[in-house]
Order: sequence, then C-alpha cells, then structure tokens
Amino acid sequence: MSSLLVENILNNKETVVKGEPDLSYEDLKKGSEKVADFLLSEKGDLTGKTVLSFLKPGEDYLYAMIGTWLAGGIFVPMPVSYPMSELEHYVKDSQSDVLLTSFSDLKKQLPDSFPFLQIGFVDRIVDDEKISGHLGVDVNEDDSALMIYTSGTTGKPKGVVHTFASIKSQVDTLIDAWKWRKSDYIVNPLPMHHVHGIVNITLCALTVGAKVEFLKFNKKELYDKLRNSDSTVFMAVPTIYRKLIDEHESRDISEQEDFTKACQSMRLMVSGSAALPLSVLKKWQEISGHFLLERYGMSETGMVLSNDYEGDRFEGMVGKPLKGIEVKIATEEESSNTGELLVKGDQLFKEYWNKPEATNEAFDQDGWFKTGDRVKVSENGVFKILGRYSVDILKVGGYKISSNDIEEVLRKHEFVKDAAVVGIPNEEYGEVIAAAIVFKDEYSQEKYLSVLEDYALLHLARHKIPQIWKRVEELPQNAMGKVVKPKVKELISQSLN
Repeated sequence: MSSLLVENILNNKETVVKGEPDLSYEDLKKGSEKVADFLLSEKGDLTGKTVLSFLKPGEDYLYAMIGTWLAGGIFVPMPVSYPMSELEHYVKDSQSDVLLTSFSDLKKQLPDSFPFLQIGFVDRIVDDEKISGHLGVDVNEDDSALMIYTSGTTGKPKGVVHTFASIKSQVDTLIDAWKWRKSDYIVNPLPMHHVHGIVNITLCALTVGAKVEFLKFNKKELYDKLRNSDSTVFMAVPTIYRKLIDEHESRDISEQEDFTKACQSMRLMVSGSAALPLSVLKKWQEISGHFLLERYGMSETGMVLSNDYEGDRFEGMVGKPLKGIEVKIATEEESSNTGELLVKGDQLFKEYWNKPEATNEAFDQDGWFKTGDRVKVSENGVFKILGRYSVDILKVGGYKISSNDIEEVLRKHEFVKDAAVVGIPNEEYGEVIAAAIVFKDEYSQEKYLSVLEDYALLHLARHKIPQIWKRVEELPQNAMGKVVKPKVKELISQSLN
C-alpha cells in the first residue's frame, strides 16, 4: 500500500497541471506508475534508497517524484541551474545509483566520476508502450521519502531527510492554515529543490485537487501570466515581488490596471524564504491590494510560523506558530523574549543523510530542534526573525547560502591566498554576496579581480556568485586566527559609501 500522501494526490480527478495540453490526474497516475515500474524492474524495492532527479519543473518532474514514492524510494531533486562541478557533491553524498532526467544530452556532460549512475529518461519511460506501470510497493508512513539539500553553517550541503508522514503533516497544516481548496489555481515560478516550491505550492495544490502551472521565472512573462490569468493564489520570494514591481512600473496604464484587477481578484498572496523589505510590502499593497502574508520555515521543519489568513497581519513579523507546531525560545540572559527559536512537531525532518552526529547536534537534550535563528516575540505572541546566529549563512533572494562553500571554491584559484565571503544588506535581495580577497603577492594588482569573477562564473551557481569584490591586504582575525566576519562586512560596507 502506498503512503497516504501519494494516495491523496492520486485519488483526485481534476486537472493538475495547466499547460499545452493540460495534464490530468489520470495522466499523472499513469505516468507515475510507469516510472515506478521502471525503477522497480531495474532496482527492485527502493525503500530507504535514494533516486536523484535532474528535471525542470513540470509534468516529468511530477512523474519522477510520485513514481519514486510508489517504488518506495527517497526522491532527491537536484537544481538544474547548477554547474556539474557543484552537482558532484549531490551525486556522491546521496549514494544514489540511478538518476531520472529528460535532458537527452546529460549523459555526455556527466563527469567520469559518475560511472555508477544509471540514467532513466522520464519522457521516454512515459511514452514507452512496453512499460505497463506498477501500482507501487507497501510503505510505512515513517519511511524516508524526500531529501532536500541545504547549506549548513560549515562544510558541504547536508541532505535533509523527510518521511512520508512529516511531508503529509506539512501539507495538511498549510491546507488548513491558508484555506487551500479545489477551486484554487496557482502559478509556480519557484525552483523545485526547496520546500517552498515543492511543499508549500505543488504538494498542497495536488492534494486538494487545485490547478498548478509551472513557469520558469522571467519577470515579463510572469507579469503577463498573472495579468491574464484567473489564478487565485500566489506565493513567491521577496526578490520576485520586487522585480514584478519594477515590471509594473515599466508598463502602460492599461496593462497596469489589468494587472491590479487580476491581483485584486486573488484570495491570497504569500511571501517567504527571506525577509520582506517594508518598502516592497507597502508598494505591493498599493499595486495589488494585498498585504502580503509572511511566514517562516526551514528545510528541516517545514513551515513553523505564519501570519493569519484571516485577521491581523503585522509588518516585518512572521506570525504565530502553526497548528500542531510547538515553539519556544532559548532566551538570552539580557532578555526574556529574545533568543534562539526551538521547534517540535510532526513536521520535523528525520535526519541529516548519513550524518548522525550532525543530526544529534541539531537537537537539544529535550528533543527541541535548534533553528539557529534569533527571534523576538511580542506581547501578543507574534514573532519577528532577527537573523542567523551564524554569520556564515547568507539569505540572498530566497536562497540560504553557505559563505563557507563559496570561500572554498575561491581559495582553490591559483591567485588567491585567502578569501572571506559575507552578506551586505540589500533591499531587493535581502542580502548580496560580497567577497574580500587576499591575493598572493605576485597577483596583488586590482586587475586580477576580474579574472576571479570569470572563474566564479564557471564554478558556482549563479545565485552564489559574489556581486561585490574587494581586494584586501589581509583579513581581520581574532587571537585564535579565526576571521572576524562582522569586521569584514564593516570593511566592505565602508568602501561602498
């Protein structure tokens, strides 16, 4: 018997994905069962085993995800925008020996270090009449189902493993909190290797039988899609709202009026994954009539806090705990309402993949998950996120990025003696990435910064590339030789003024 999560999705009979043509739930069921048949015939029961996905958002992605779950496997979506050099960690760390894709030339691009990977081309599997489909294997609700890679405070990204039960708990909570309904229609412009795009949008829509449409983010195309559609819900990161505001201001009056009218007809607009600048909140309200609902969550926890769907919402605040979620604050000595946010609940992740020590360290002795986020709670129980305790985590346009990962890449360049990466506050992106570089003596001239920028383009995902570069003679360090990141940030900020 398949999981309740999958059963809830495949028991619906309405249109699931708008496109050309639309994808029905019956199509989704058949395609997913074919992928399950392929996986089971090639690999056997996949319970506890990982299946990598390198697919753009859309019907093939859905076939792969649900097909993997029918086969009992752990679905591991990889970011399709990353260079192969960054994907190597995902492949090796996941220990998967099968990859699902629809990129016909992918096999040629894979490094020689991936010889063990068997590739399944989802589009060919679904069209193959010889593959009849498989209804799935028996799974337990506490079996692992989804692994999302996220940056830690140090080292390489860790695989955050969720069970069928924890994902279903997240979905059920959001359906209830945000009043998801079968009549909803949502456009999804977000990447599908994060909780925001996967759970908050796609799985909620699939579970209730709502319509979802995938659209690669382009501000002109997204603006026109929203302007001309009858969508009822929209969710995005602050950067997307900022870009839509810019696009709105570039349009003629009639198009602006159409866009405003379309937004006003929606019942809900949500912002998350990064702090929402007050200027963006107010301008968007002026354009759309919506006071954006802000919420807070992590890959490890799903959504934890949310402003009310009905009732008061607060500027710069992320609301109260969602139903079924317990929170408390590890208070600081000087304050009773400020400290690290701790979380308990059925939505919590199972483990960091193959990292038992890191998993244990993520929880306190009483079983509370330590988010690493500094928060403040008001007298009426509404939370405000003050930032990360670790300065090594940057939030850029909805992405949570480890500065250590970027530094590791930059230090590999032959010109570089040392590097420190920090986040500089930015209204549009939350933060922008800045790099302070100490060059080896023979490469100490300013011109070598441009060489390093070109190098970064080849070896880092686009959203991880520093936007600000500064050559320095040395990095500020403490008595133990550790780089003092706040002083690096101050140094770079002063040079910008």
